[in-house]
Amino acid sequence: MDRSKPFIIIPNANLWTAGAVLGQEYDGVIQPVRFTGRVHHDAGLRYHIAEKEVLAVIRLLQVFKTLVEDCPLIVYNRYSVLKWEIKSKTADGRTVPWGVALSHYDLDIRKVQRDKDGLAAILGAGFTPR
Repeated sequence: MDRSKPFIIIPNANLWTAGAVLGQEYDGVIQPVRFTGRVHHDAGLRYHIAEKEVLAVIRLLQVFKTLVEDCPLIVYNRYSVLKWEIKSKTADGRTVPWGVALSHYDLDIRKVQRDKDGLAAILGAGFTPR
């Protein structure tokens, strides 16, 4: 782990879980450094998968705050909600605290649409075997 290199965050969510991998690139390959995840209950089960991925990023930033503080962060995700959440001037309801939590970090958000470098396959993979 090298704190001078950017950390890479890859969130993933499905109907009942959300998690995120914290990694760094070495020799052109993203290597995992830490992982956090959780199972959703009650209201969390009704969130859209894109919202669950936002929560996964926030949880990772909270759990590993001392590790990622003041480091460059790159987030790869499938949805635009994360970028909207940071830039939104019209957020309301449950999303306001999310925007506040994310605003403390300098996030370089990169949307993955096509299978470039295998990232789309990683983001589309499930947590549980099928």
